[in-house]
Order: sequence, then C-alpha cells, then structure tokens
Amino acid sequence: MKKLLYAKDSEEFWQIFNEEREKRRNKLAKLPFAKKIAILEKMQAD
Repeated sequence: MKKLLYAKDSEEFWQIFNEEREKRRNKLAKLPFAKKIAILEKMQAD
C-alpha cells in the first residue's frame, strides 16, 4: 500500500490499488477456511 502514496494521478492510483487488492485476495484465498472465519469475526467485532 505504500506505493499508493507515490501515485501521480488518479488512474495510476487505481491501477496500483487494484493490484494490491488482488495480491491480498490471492493471499486470503490460500488460507485455510477456519482462519478466514476467525479473521472475519475479528473484523466484525471492531
């Protein structure tokens, strides 16, 4: 996400944002299901 701070225009910002989001999504997809549930419960508790 640090790359976003260096984006020069909105188009570049959204391109970097989407790339980072895809990386996070792929990382989450590799987690075991029980771990995903724990993360979701923690997020909803806040």
